[in-house]
Amino acid sequence: MMRGFSGLLLSVALMAGSGKPVEPSPALAPAQVIQILLAALKHNDSPNVDDGIRTAFRFASPGNRLMTGPEERFIRLVKNALYRPLLNHRSTDVRPIQISADRAAQRVKLIDASGGPAIFVFTLSRQTLEPYKDCWMTDGVERVQPEDLPNTQIAALH
Repeated sequence: MMRGFSGLLLSVALMAGSGKPVEPSPALAPAQVIQILLAALKHNDSPNVDDGIRTAFRFASPGNRLMTGPEERFIRLVKNALYRPLLNHRSTDVRPIQISADRAAQRVKLIDASGGPAIFVFTLSRQTLEPYKDCWMTDGVERVQPEDLPNTQIAALH
């Protein structure tokens, strides 16, 4: 299970309660970004419908946004069967993050809202251009099967 998750969830809730959405920041490490995304997607409709997905879109890298946006299209994408297990999931088992220079990847096994398992690999990169310079942002989230793990982007970081 994710350590420090409840403290992070409290931080996310406090930011949301202040009316300020959680935004990319150079102060956030890649593992923290993934924790924010998981917390937001676990509570997707809090405080408003699809706020978790909107948080995920804010943390999508500019290149990722070009492929998956605009925001309403991104919301439909996350709600499709491939990514739906991320929404309102019950629990997570997060593997150690792997960082190589300005790239990072982390495998997350979760139990979805209906009690089934799903595995995702989050890939991030540190941005080099303003307004996101030095922010870690999501380049992709890939759903994988256990037998596919050696072929995922985690292996590419070695």
